[in-house]
Amino acid sequence: MISKCIYCQSDKTIKWVIQKKSNQVKQKIVKCNNCNTIFPEKSMSEDESRIYIHNELYDINKYNVNTFKEAVSKDYFVVKKIKEYFRNGENALDVGGHIGGFIYNLQEIGYDTYGLDIYKNAVDFAIRMGQNMYQSQFIEDLPYSIESKSFSLITFMESLYYFKDPKTVLLKTKSLLNQNGLLVIQTINGDSKYFKNHTFFSRYGDNVQFMPTFKSIKYWLEDLNFNVLEIIALPRFSINQLLKYDKSFKSIIRKCGLFLNHLDYKNRTPLESSDKLIIIARKI
Repeated sequence: MISKCIYCQSDKTIKWVIQKKSNQVKQKIVKCNNCNTIFPEKSMSEDESRIYIHNELYDINKYNVNTFKEAVSKDYFVVKKIKEYFRNGENALDVGGHIGGFIYNLQEIGYDTYGLDIYKNAVDFAIRMGQNMYQSQFIEDLPYSIESKSFSLITFMESLYYFKDPKTVLLKTKSLLNQNGLLVIQTINGDSKYFKNHTFFSRYGDNVQFMPTFKSIKYWLEDLNFNVLEIIALPRFSINQLLKYDKSFKSIIRKCGLFLNHLDYKNRTPLESSDKLIIIARKI
């Protein structure tokens, strides 16, 4: 049976590789020859995915001030980049905001920021930490206070690949952006060198719906008439960990990470095979 691409619906797909999930169940991975989208042949249903994420990530007992500080610190690189685009009076929406760490970062830049997550425990904790969070499934049940707004910036911080239908999600995102609004996506790269020795499920989780790549995201955004302004590399998994560092001498270690990141990207790792990608696109 031919698996149609989950984005472009092309039947020009190939059964690319077989990998095991964390429960050792084998799963065929499919690749689209038209738009380069990579996806499991049989992904979890939305209900199965919610249960999986809840069991893996959303344990109220682990949420504390230190957890929140770690969530704030881990996106140092992309926060630094977004600052370059900020203008006074702008607002932002973070989709899949978990406990609100990135929302806090956007507020610190100056954005009037809102966040969405589907898990009550995470949202309740974010609200206790002063974040403007809503419990909501993106697209299906957006609160009126979000649906009625247009945003200067919408972000998906490693959350886009948990949605079943990337095209519908990106079209809805576009409708919520104001004229010339920005879309920022940070994602693990499905073509990362990391996956030469590891399964996709070891990084994305068993509930992943697709594995974005440089070529696929560029295809999607150009297809939907976004102007892709920048695609930036976080070249190596090991270097990326330095940018998240939040203990002694963190400023020095992060600066070392930035230097190594720049050096590796310029001299060793092509953008297409870097470990993570940050995509900045403008609605036109």
